[in-house]
Amino acid sequence: MTARANKPAFNVREKIKELDYSHVPYEKINPGGIVQVVQTEFRNSWSNTTATPAKVTGLSTVITPKFASSKILIRCDVHLGLSYWQVVGRLYKDGVRITDAEGIQEGNRPQGWFTLVDYGENSLGNQTSPNISVYSKYEMQTMSASYVDTANTVSPITYDLYVGSLWSTNYPTYVNRQHVWNNASGYTCQPISTITVMEIKQ
Repeated sequence: MTARANKPAFNVREKIKELDYSHVPYEKINPGGIVQVVQTEFRNSWSNTTATPAKVTGLSTVITPKFASSKILIRCDVHLGLSYWQVVGRLYKDGVRITDAEGIQEGNRPQGWFTLVDYGENSLGNQTSPNISVYSKYEMQTMSASYVDTANTVSPITYDLYVGSLWSTNYPTYVNRQHVWNNASGYTCQPISTITVMEIKQ
């Protein structure tokens, strides 16, 4: 008795066409290789009028790691304006402040991921005290910071930037704008701030 096996037709040419040559399988990426990059762009302006750093609306960045062992590199490039002397920025992960991304507390000095301090100068080059100079109110400065986190999960992770002044509610802080802001101006540009998150395989 002769046994016969029916095999489905196999078209080598069609199978080759199905291969995705533009994407290396995640498992094949070498340690230190970038698995994915996620960037959030914030093109509007934002302000905080409280004495507590607040979440910058529009800069939340979500990444879903492919490996729980991956390192996550977070970088921010943000344009800040101030109305009084100092601004602090802090990094949050899923609503929890990452204090490991901040400096060591010395005395009563608060901690931050980054800080902007600008006492300003008057037209004679002298510091103006106790009031910030009129020039600083027109300034907008770019701050950059980075931190390497560990994923510890393959579920979505949300990173947020909190910005504010620790001095008083009377002194607002800003993103993508100065304290003195005029939309009718033809010479004050509207910038873009970003948070970039990269998954790095271990």
